[in-house]
Amino acid sequence: MGNSSFYQDIKSINKFSDFFLQKNQQEIPEDWWVVVTDVVSSTKAIEEGRYKDVNIAGGLAVMAISNTFKNMEFPFIFGGDGATCLIPAVVYDDICDVIYDTKLKVQQFFDLELRVGLVSVKELYQKGHHLFISKIQVSEYYEQAILAGSGLDYAEELIKQKIPNNPYLITKKGKDQLEADFTGFTCRWQDIPSRNGETLASIVKVCDYQNDQTTILELLQKIDDIFGDESNYHPIPSEQLELAQSASYLGKEARVYAKQKKGMSYFFHLTRIKAEAFVTSLAMRFNLNIKVNWYDLKELKTFQSISSDYKKFDGSLKMILSCNTEARKKWEDYLEGLHKAGKVFYGLHVSDRALMTCLLHAESKHEVHFVDGADGGYALAAKQMKEQMRVKK
Repeated sequence: MGNSSFYQDIKSINKFSDFFLQKNQQEIPEDWWVVVTDVVSSTKAIEEGRYKDVNIAGGLAVMAISNTFKNMEFPFIFGGDGATCLIPAVVYDDICDVIYDTKLKVQQFFDLELRVGLVSVKELYQKGHHLFISKIQVSEYYEQAILAGSGLDYAEELIKQKIPNNPYLITKKGKDQLEADFTGFTCRWQDIPSRNGETLASIVKVCDYQNDQTTILELLQKIDDIFGDESNYHPIPSEQLELAQSASYLGKEARVYAKQKKGMSYFFHLTRIKAEAFVTSLAMRFNLNIKVNWYDLKELKTFQSISSDYKKFDGSLKMILSCNTEARKKWEDYLEGLHKAGKVFYGLHVSDRALMTCLLHAESKHEVHFVDGADGGYALAAKQMKEQMRVKK
């Protein structure tokens, strides 16, 4: 099995900032692979109002990979219109199959093109790049990977390069012809309005991270100074959560399970999902003792909040924050000052609500709730940051 248990064997850190103090950072084994998925032309789809479809397409590959592993004990980071995962060599062939099948199904379900590719960690190291990892215990049910090093950006660059027969892209299934299994994916919560007026998607990249660990620590401190305690800026407070009831929302999940956009199977799954959402709403409203898997349904909102991924690091600090206009402007002014000083690149996107895509793994009691800003969120913030980086070059 080689280094297949490498990630599970890492001891979780307790504080996000500990990673940047060089505690518990480990180099990823060279026989691992970086998986990158992203929605092609996601900006155009977002401009058409399809931000929810883009988010779902970006997250489905993580669900498919987790069902291949039969747990969520592997590193992954959701980026709004795609995801980055790390896998050991022993599952390479299986993962190639399921992410390519995810690509096919995203096209079928949502008329979106999902780019999928893999790059060898060994190759990244041979080309002078680095990859470091740790993880933090976000909740009893979710351990979040923290990643750093130039290798991730370079892997994304290789996969996105526009050349004929790009060798890093997965363009067909292998001999086993495995299908992606999305069991555990749910999409049942309405967009979550900001308690403070604005929902801010923020991405910040330290220009010389390898030699400058102090700037990222200063950023984390400044967040507390400007936005206050985590309870003030957390974008998914349980009291703001409301289950969706409309077919336009719940139908997205029904497509995934029915494997079609209409027809009897679609209608069956939509009816099932509506019934489950209705029962869950009753349990939460009337404090009923109904249990499904490890969930006590009356406590469901709390579970969604505590296992959300609203703050993460994959070479860039990514956060979704609930804030007022004054705080957002202070943050923007602060980042602009750092940018002019040549210390950071950044991108921001402002909405009035967040959205949440949920992945549950009932067998392992693992879960994660991917959080993004509505109307573009991370995808549009990343576009702004990449423009800054392009101008710098």
